Amino acid sequence: MTNNTWPDAYDAVNEFYKDDLQPVLDLWKHFGVPRQGPGRPPGPRRTQWLSTLVVAYAALEAGLENIVLAAHGHRNLRTRPILSRNRRKYLVEQPLMSPNTDRIERLLFSQFGIELKELPDVAKFTARVKLSARATTSRGAKRSGPSDWNSLSQLLRAISYARNVIAHGDTRHGQLPTGGEGYIWVRQVDGTWSVQKAHALTGVRTIISVYNTVADALNESTGFFMDSSPLLPPNSLIDYDQ
Repeated sequence: MTNNTWPDAYDAVNEFYKDDLQPVLDLWKHFGVPRQGPGRPPGPRRTQWLSTLVVAYAALEAGLENIVLAAHGHRNLRTRPILSRNRRKYLVEQPLMSPNTDRIERLLFSQFGIELKELPDVAKFTARVKLSARATTSRGAKRSGPSDWNSLSQLLRAISYARNVIAHGDTRHGQLPTGGEGYIWVRQVDGTWSVQKAHALTGVRTIISVYNTVADALNESTGFFMDSSPLLPPNSLIDYDQ
């Protein structure tokens, strides 16, 4: 959304699911295509699923910007009908640049007085946990995902760390992430860490869960979903074998 009108909440959600997430789903399908021989796509194994998380993190940034602007537009449409370039910059672009847990919490509280606690049903998902780097456990085990913001934010912190690894060119993966072990990353026998398919699935679902949590909280504050919520649960948007 690049024009100077406030985004509509329904359009913002649709753009996140249909446009912002599409590169993520494209990578998911490309890396997950069954192949002959060892069954892995060509390329550096350690960065394939990690790159999927990084693109998902970028999708979250774009999606959060638009849904927050939609909340402001719904609240201020009568008095401030035009979304100026500076207004967008100050309201969302700077506060949500690389949207880690602290930045999301700070924006919601400072702009809307929102504190995130229990997750809405539409933000809950099934995770896959893989604690071993061995290929024989590649799918991981199904587990219930987080039920509150504090638990979800631990997974988001691990994804944010993974994003910074790529952004700063640290391909050695030397320092282990804090939190999210088995859910977002796995420790390898050489002491480093990697993101495998099971972790990428949980990571992408985490990103969608964060988006849905924020969108639902903004709706509770502003009522911009006037008829019915367009939010879709993370499990319905990405699955292991799709």
